[in-house]
Amino acid sequence: MFTLINPPGIQSNFFLQAQSPKPPLGLAFLAGTLEKLKAEYHLIDAAGLALDRLEPIPNQKGLMQVGLSLDEIVDKIHPKTACIGISALFSILWPATRDLSYLIREKFPNVPIVFGGEHANSLPEECLRTSAITHIATGEGEGIVAEIVKNQYKNLNSIDGLCFIENGIFKANPRRARLELNKMPKPNWSQIPLENYWMDGTTQGTYRGRSLPILATRGCPYECTFCTSPNMLGKRYIKRPPTEVADEMEHWIEKYKIDNFDFCDLTAVVNRRWTKDLCNEIINRGLNISWQMPQGTRSEAFDDELSDLLYKSGCRNFGFAPETGDAETLKLIKKQVNIEKMRIAIRSAVKHKLNVSCFLVYGFPKDTKKSLRQSIILARKFAVWGVDDIAVNRFTPYPGTELAEYLKNRGKIILDDDFFYLGASLRSSVSATYTEFISQKYLNFMMIYTYINFYGLSFILRPHRMIWNFIKLFKFGIEETSYVKHFVVILQRSSFLNLTRKFSKLHRASHSKSSPKNFIG
Repeated sequence: MFTLINPPGIQSNFFLQAQSPKPPLGLAFLAGTLEKLKAEYHLIDAAGLALDRLEPIPNQKGLMQVGLSLDEIVDKIHPKTACIGISALFSILWPATRDLSYLIREKFPNVPIVFGGEHANSLPEECLRTSAITHIATGEGEGIVAEIVKNQYKNLNSIDGLCFIENGIFKANPRRARLELNKMPKPNWSQIPLENYWMDGTTQGTYRGRSLPILATRGCPYECTFCTSPNMLGKRYIKRPPTEVADEMEHWIEKYKIDNFDFCDLTAVVNRRWTKDLCNEIINRGLNISWQMPQGTRSEAFDDELSDLLYKSGCRNFGFAPETGDAETLKLIKKQVNIEKMRIAIRSAVKHKLNVSCFLVYGFPKDTKKSLRQSIILARKFAVWGVDDIAVNRFTPYPGTELAEYLKNRGKIILDDDFFYLGASLRSSVSATYTEFISQKYLNFMMIYTYINFYGLSFILRPHRMIWNFIKLFKFGIEETSYVKHFVVILQRSSFLNLTRKFSKLHRASHSKSSPKNFIG
């Protein structure tokens, strides 16, 4: 038997930065692979099984662990399991994963423990030497999992894509070739508590009813110096045929009565023809759903024709990620973005009633007060252009990225728990800045000041839009924008926590698939 584990999530007492756990799409893909092989498996979604359970993280003020305790996870592992796979995307989940591995090793001393995800790919040797994990899975996990099963859970050291320690020496087998997405099995959600996520309203994007994450592409053709994608997947960008994506959407609508799909692609709209074909597939099949691109996308492909088609197909929310308004910082992070083209794309999207978010990052290694002022100017322009939302995040040096290596070589990074929890919240005990030109206090102030500038100007220019979005929240249970979503989160984490949670769950339950048009908006 193969055991798959999604570790507990992390949540901040403050609404900025860390967010609630989401349905684990990566593990659903691994489950789909095992299902296709007819291999026996058990999936433990530690976060999803107990979304209401919050426990303070020791020595990390303001941060909470969401889900089952580590001991409860170990108790749920089947006694006859032959291999245990743990998936954790980012470094913030590493401390819990590391501690979990030691507890697993105590109870299952002879069972291999395989760890995969962005953090594992970035620090494979570090992970192996500071935990009870036996193997690190690099790149895509589906092929590795299939090979483990075919080998009957034996001789893992011979499998391409795995790293391990042998006689005290770190060894890394050759990486596996990238997978062709059209040959992959669909995700399998049967052992993931989706109803818990839907009732809690924890989705990748804004809440628009029963939502499911979906993937249409993998990889990213760009090389931003703060991003882990080049290390995890390389530069190869692979698209699924639009007909296949629409087939999957249709399947989940029928099986789970889905109202909304959250596309988790790193870079969804690169090819204009492909995007038009996907929109037409959705329209021609009459799927009658909404869909979002909350991770952000490129702006070059957008024009009035495409924006109109996106809206007609049910697309309601997506984001652009310029990251900064400063030209020198854009060069440092190798962000290939044209602000003028983005302006045209935003204007087109707003004209066709699409909800647009824009993402900014403050505190890059060479950021100055001047560069932050340029970003604030850009945020004000977003308000004038009609952008609905912005997200201002503190720069976090993800291990394995070019900027993290730059800082590590200068002694600015120490790989301890404080570092792994870095960036979880403005108000956590570990918030920090990696630019010598700006203090932490000034950086935090500028982030909040940017929000005030953007939303204040947005309300002055379009007060009716903000009012109407809150009306939709209370009348239909729809979170049209991120600020509405954050409003709900703030209420849930206030002194009225239990009352508001019960209200929001009842409200969501009352808006079911019987009125799907309410969720499309």
